[in-house]
Amino acid sequence: MTDLERAMADIAFIQQRLAASTRFDGLTPQAVAGTGLLALAAAFVQAHWPVPFAGTAFAYIAVWSIVALIAVGLIGGEALIRARRLHGSMADMLIASTLRLLLPFMVAGGALALIVLRFAPQSAWMLPGLWQMLIALAGFCSVSTLPRAIVWAAGWYFASAVVTLIVGAQTQSLDPWMMGVPFGIGQIAVAAVLHRATRETI
Repeated sequence: MTDLERAMADIAFIQQRLAASTRFDGLTPQAVAGTGLLALAAAFVQAHWPVPFAGTAFAYIAVWSIVALIAVGLIGGEALIRARRLHGSMADMLIASTLRLLLPFMVAGGALALIVLRFAPQSAWMLPGLWQMLIALAGFCSVSTLPRAIVWAAGWYFASAVVTLIVGAQTQSLDPWMMGVPFGIGQIAVAAVLHRATRETI
């Protein structure tokens, strides 16, 4: 390795470390709160029209998979635009750093759904609690790049995951509100944290 290559590698390493320790300001409170309202709306639809939207484990999970895809698209699209405006040349590095944190949890959530549906549909009642647990862990792992108060929202998701798993184990059923309430309140709590952090930086 030449001196120039070594210097370039050192600069890249410093940039990566800087990105890992810089707070990511790409997430907007409005988009995150919107996903919370979307979760409540999805639960309402499933509760009032259970046969087409929650009559089977597949239908239930399909609805929430669509909700998750919409949420990722909404939050991700806003984050890309906002990050490039606020972080300038560091935007791509910060986005990549945030994705490295969150993507494993998203993939794990999708893999759990596929495995349960394919091999153990009778255990589908576990999925809402497991998904909430994954989001809680993602929140705790994001403390270095998001406002520190995110731990309170992560704590909500962790507590709701425990309660949801206990209730699900007793009923062995998929209730729409086992997803709607935890995600609705949780996402609005995350939005409140982001809104407060935005006001503090103004």
